[in-house]
Amino acid sequence: MRNPLFPTQVSRYRLDPSVVDGIVFWTKDPAPMLDKLDAFSTYPFYFQFSLTPYGKDIESGLRAKRDLVETLKALAREIGSDRIVWRFDPILISEK
Repeated sequence: MRNPLFPTQVSRYRLDPSVVDGIVFWTKDPAPMLDKLDAFSTYPFYFQFSLTPYGKDIESGLRAKRDLVETLKALAREIGSDRIVWRFDPILISEK
């Protein structure tokens, strides 16, 4: 992994279950991960899922909110709701 502040500094991390305490996936759309969850079955993991009320003018790259909520439900059915933390992004202050 290259350090973004010091690009010449590169660290290597061993992603072996014997040395990894857990994995946190922090995302606004976990859909691409749903069919890959089995790859992490030997690790403790959970998701921090950011779901905000912002429109396309602020979050233009996201799918429709209803679709994201359905994905959240599917993820909860797959891994359990106790392994999902809903995260609300900071409140934005603007002229709008």
